[in-house]
Amino acid sequence: MAPPDKKRTSIALDQETKDVFDWSMQKNGAKNISGYLRKLLENKHGKPWDRLVEEAYNETLVCEKHNQPYIAYCMDCDIALCAGCNIKGHLEAGHDIQNFCRRHQIAYKESCLLCEADRWSGIADIPTIKAPGLRSILESDEPIIIIDVRTEKEWEEGHLPTQCRPYKYLFNIPWYYFDLREKDQYKTLEEITGKHPDYRYLIMSQGQPKREGTITGSARSLISAVKLKVFFQVEHIEYVDGGWAAFHHAYPDIVEEHRANGHCRICEFYE
Repeated sequence: MAPPDKKRTSIALDQETKDVFDWSMQKNGAKNISGYLRKLLENKHGKPWDRLVEEAYNETLVCEKHNQPYIAYCMDCDIALCAGCNIKGHLEAGHDIQNFCRRHQIAYKESCLLCEADRWSGIADIPTIKAPGLRSILESDEPIIIIDVRTEKEWEEGHLPTQCRPYKYLFNIPWYYFDLREKDQYKTLEEITGKHPDYRYLIMSQGQPKREGTITGSARSLISAVKLKVFFQVEHIEYVDGGWAAFHHAYPDIVEEHRANGHCRICEFYE
């Protein structure tokens, strides 16, 4: 998804300004430039940082035609939309219209995953495991429980083998069920964690494939792992860095029901 264009300022400091800024940072015990600039801006405007971020994006991420903040995103047209745009026309055309997070400049349905990740980060320390580490565990005799939090549609594109070795359990429980306490999937989480409180838990979501560099991060995995640790008191829990995208790209043969629904977006991305 291409974010809407936004004018950015290139900050260049003359030597005197830089010297005074460095002196001021040292005098105030500031540890980094970004943190010190945030504090200066908070003092200047008399508002907390989160409020400044919200106001800045509301005033800068605006529709060029209607001068209103972007609130939605058309996934089919790949454009951001404001309240003055013809959102109804896109819906009537059958387009996939999602909400738009101005802070992270991404589309979302019910909640922005990156906002949720920000909200849950720091609540619990959740370590990560990379694709090679996951493969080693799959080949070991260590008892583990893997919870694949991808959607059913993503799961049907391919997933880990359901029976790797004894004492290894694989479940597909999409991440949004972690909050739906009346659903059977939530009750399954209660049963799993109650029956196997001492197992090692690994959480894996889809991840985002990349053409260059290492596939990292996984907002859905992090959120799900923190909730398991906090709500279900699971002690030994990690999430797969880069998710299924990183693992499947590295080990394409370790898969079951590959393209069961006719597609594999990860393979198609690299074709």
